[in-house]
Amino acid sequence: MKEPDSISQIRVPQLTRLRALIVEDNPDDAELLLRALRKAGVDVQYQRVQTASEMRDALANREWDIVLSDYHMPRFSASEALKLLQDSGLGIPFIIISGTIGEDVAVEALKVGASDFLVKGRLVRLVPSIQRALFDAEVFRERRRVEQALKESEIQYRRIVETTLEGIWIVDQRGVTQYANATFAAMLQTTPELLEGRPLMEFFPPEWHERALNRFEEIRNGKVNRYEIPLVRADGTDLWARLSTSLMTDDGGVADGVLAMVTDLTDHRKLQAQLMVADRMASVGLLAAGVAHEINNPLAVNIANLELVLRDLPELLGDSPKAHMVLEEVQDALDAAQRVSRIVRDLKVFSRADSEERGAVDIHQVLDSSARLAWNVVRHHAVLTKDFAPDLPPVYANEPRLGQVFLNLIVNAAQAIPEGSVSKNSIVLHTHRRRDGKVVVEIRDSGCGMPPNVLAQLFTPFFTTKPVGLGTGLGLSICHRIISSLKGQIDVESELDRGTTFRIVLPSLREVATQSVTSNAPESATPRLLVIDSDKSVGDSIYGVLRGAFRISVLTDAVAAARLLGTARFDLVLCELQLMSDVEGPLHGMLSSYLEERRLIALAPIDTLQAPDAGDDIGLQMLEKPINPERLELLTASIVHSLRGESP
Repeated sequence: MKEPDSISQIRVPQLTRLRALIVEDNPDDAELLLRALRKAGVDVQYQRVQTASEMRDALANREWDIVLSDYHMPRFSASEALKLLQDSGLGIPFIIISGTIGEDVAVEALKVGASDFLVKGRLVRLVPSIQRALFDAEVFRERRRVEQALKESEIQYRRIVETTLEGIWIVDQRGVTQYANATFAAMLQTTPELLEGRPLMEFFPPEWHERALNRFEEIRNGKVNRYEIPLVRADGTDLWARLSTSLMTDDGGVADGVLAMVTDLTDHRKLQAQLMVADRMASVGLLAAGVAHEINNPLAVNIANLELVLRDLPELLGDSPKAHMVLEEVQDALDAAQRVSRIVRDLKVFSRADSEERGAVDIHQVLDSSARLAWNVVRHHAVLTKDFAPDLPPVYANEPRLGQVFLNLIVNAAQAIPEGSVSKNSIVLHTHRRRDGKVVVEIRDSGCGMPPNVLAQLFTPFFTTKPVGLGTGLGLSICHRIISSLKGQIDVESELDRGTTFRIVLPSLREVATQSVTSNAPESATPRLLVIDSDKSVGDSIYGVLRGAFRISVLTDAVAAARLLGTARFDLVLCELQLMSDVEGPLHGMLSSYLEERRLIALAPIDTLQAPDAGDDIGLQMLEKPINPERLELLTASIVHSLRGESP
């Protein structure tokens, strides 16, 4: 191995000054050593010692360049002196000068750490020996310093590697894992030790093996340095990751492996998918609102005219059989028109045209609307039965959101039952009021049921038992979020081949009102608001509107915002959508708890949104830019009231 430059540059010193500790009981012999050194032009500072305690004191009180020691002394010996010097850890060279020991003893002394051995009567080698010993000692000290620095550097490097938020993965040219840091191991729900030695293909789903192998070859050829691919966790689930790769080379420049920096994209992909679902649902809502509006007016005219015909036609036609036939046909037309009217009314429940504010909601009315909308699916699978409790109190909720939950659960119930035996299968919509006043809705089906391992993951985003293309795995997770936001509960009971029951428990309107009256007064502290937008004018306008209601911090820099979020807690955060969506930006991951707690509002240009609340199903409120002051005040107040358990 090549020596470091700092060692290779050390030269044998010119001996002009010397601090020598002489271990010698005979003053005359010590004087011979001094005379030989002075004759060679060496300026010597020295001290003579002859016992262990004297040597220990001398080493403690002064700095020395070298120790020159006799071998045999009445109360001390060279071997004892060498051991004492080595125990001190000073690293001073030690030369034995004696005329009474043989070659074997001298060799043994050199083996245990002496720098050299000289015969007292022949001191011609004294100066060269000291020079060589000083040179060797300097090399030893420098090598130890370099090794210590290298060790500290390696410790620091390992600390950085082990604590970085990025996963680090190193494979050799054969594709065998040589190193994985703790972050990467945690991503895969395992330990670094269990990853080392594993072949490349074990990290990827089987259907990705060919593409992963092709990518690896491209990386080895220097063609690819960043791509996204799923990895397999220890529990068998997929982890979507971005691999930023670089080719590793040895000292000769020959490629000997691949280094990959691994970024977990799972949450980012979930957010993207949820935003897409929210956007799709917003589009459906807008379409439903448009259809309802366009159909409703001409439909109302038709119904009114048909009712007039039914009222006036008997007087015109009389009581003939033909008149009865015409009247029956008009009645059929009116019934059909009224059915269309009910469908339009049901569509309006799910549209975004109506207010999103919460209020008194008739559970039975929403269940009826949901059942009618799902009827085309249900009628091919089961008999739908309604078991509604009389005098069920209204709940405090948002009607469109609640309808979305019921529709999803009814359709799921139908899809759990095979087609073809309608009369043998059932879907029951049941309601009742508990003793504590809460309202319970149960949606039961006689379908295939679910095993415990499926039930455990049922409300997890992206988990689905439906075939590819028939389910996103987001429906039940959104249902769970909606019910939780209404301060309710949703749970499920299921047994294989026996069916499934979804149970929703919601507070009644009276209960919410009572809690509002008896609850403690609102928090005296003014809520804290953080605004993050690269356009300072946006933050300034928000500050101007809300400064009387919040303690507001306005930042335009994402790095500064991430630093502040790491040290302070806010009641509400308004953040530019582009900044929070950047997976490589400093805010990535910092806002997850605010999103989960529905304390986050995304600020987005109006041309990027089809509806201002398009992200509401995932807990992400949307506010269009330019900011509408009235909507800003209503939205922020609604969130704060909701978090405090107050009525908006």
